Amino acid sequence: MTLSQINTELDWNQTLYFTEMGGEDAEAWSAGMKDYNAQIQATTPNFTQYLAAGDDHCMIPYTRFYEVTEEGVPLVDWVASVAAGERPQPVFCDGCED
Repeated sequence: MTLSQINTELDWNQTLYFTEMGGEDAEAWSAGMKDYNAQIQATTPNFTQYLAAGDDHCMIPYTRFYEVTEEGVPLVDWVASVAAGERPQPVFCDGCED
């Protein structure tokens, strides 16, 4: 079973809750999210992730699910791979892996 997560680099909804609970700002949330996902990636062989540019919250119920492409990989195809039981390579938006 593949475990996966989809995020945007500056998800407006997650950063809203983060700052309301005392977090510094969207960049601090993003850095923490990236660190946490890197830890999961390093310790969980069946985990993969897709990190898209922008600040959208949720992808699958919106048309952007069919429009987002990072590293030449359309999000819809990446999710289809996960749904088929595959473990696609992690995908990061340009400059987002830093």
